Amino acid sequence: MTKNTKIQWTDMTWPITTGCERISPGCMNCYAIKDSWRLAHNPNPKVSEPYVNTVKKTIIDNQSVLNWTGIVKCHLDRLDWVTPRQKPMMVFVCNMSDLFHKNVPFEFIDRVWEQMAQCTQHTFQVLTKRPERMLEYFQSFPESRIFVNEQNSMEGEWPLTNVWLGTSTENQVFADQRVPVLLEIKRLLKNKPIVYLSMEPLCGKVRLKSEWLPHNHPSLDWIIAGGESHPSKSKARPCPIDLLRAIKEQCEEAEVPFFLKQLGSRPVVGSQYLSLKDPKGGDMEEWSEDLRVRQFPVFL
Repeated sequence: MTKNTKIQWTDMTWPITTGCERISPGCMNCYAIKDSWRLAHNPNPKVSEPYVNTVKKTIIDNQSVLNWTGIVKCHLDRLDWVTPRQKPMMVFVCNMSDLFHKNVPFEFIDRVWEQMAQCTQHTFQVLTKRPERMLEYFQSFPESRIFVNEQNSMEGEWPLTNVWLGTSTENQVFADQRVPVLLEIKRLLKNKPIVYLSMEPLCGKVRLKSEWLPHNHPSLDWIIAGGESHPSKSKARPCPIDLLRAIKEQCEEAEVPFFLKQLGSRPVVGSQYLSLKDPKGGDMEEWSEDLRVRQFPVFL
C-alpha cells in the first residue's frame, strides 16, 4: 500500500477501531466525527458498516450537531491492512478512534500488537487521549511474551521497538495530566519506546516542564504541534502563532525534535488573522521561515 493520507507526519492510516467519545477540549471539532457520519451514509455497505451507529445527529438551538454515540467497533478484518510484505512505512494507528477507549478490549489490543510484531519494517505511531488505560494495558503483561497469530508464533520484546507511543495534549491542564502518565509508561517498559506529544489542536499556552525533557529519564522524544482546522473556517478556534513558536523554541533549547504540522484555519499574529491559501494552514511556503520545522526523532 502507498501513502493513503495527507497527514504530514505519517504515511498510512490504520483505522482498526471506529467510534469514540469526547473527553477534553481538543475533541470539540473532532474530524473523525464528521468523517464517520459521512462514511456511515455511504451507499456501499462495505464502506458504511464500520461507521453505522457510531455518530448521531441532534438539533440544538435550531442547528444540527454531530456527536459520538459511545459505540466503539473493533475490526479484526482490518488487521491485515498492514502486512510483512509491504514496503517500510510510518503507520498512524487508529486514526478514526482511540485504541485505548474503555470499550476496546485488551484482547483486541493484543491482536493489534501481534500484527505489529509481524511487521517489523513499519514504524507504528499509537496516539491516545487516554494514557491511563495505556498504562494499565502495559502493566498487565510481562516485559517479554509470545506473540501468536494464525500463521505462526514468535518471541517478542515488550514493548516492540517499532511502536511509538503518544498522547494528545491540547493545553497546559491536559499536558500536566497526561505527560507524567506517558513517561511512567516509558519508565515501566524495558526497551524504552519513543514517546511523543501531539499538541493539535493547540488550544492554549503550554510550558514544557524540565522533568519531561532530555537530561531527565525518561523524557519526551518528539513533539508535534498545530492549529485547529475546520471545513467552516469561522468555526475553527484561533491559534496565536506565538504559542506555536514558543513550543518550537522550547524544543530547540531542550534538543527535542519538533514537527509543526499546520497553522490551522485561523492563525493569529498579534490581533490580526492571517489570510492563507491553504485552508488548514499546512503549506510551509506560506509560513515565516523560522517556523518551517518538520523534524522526526532519531532512532536506532
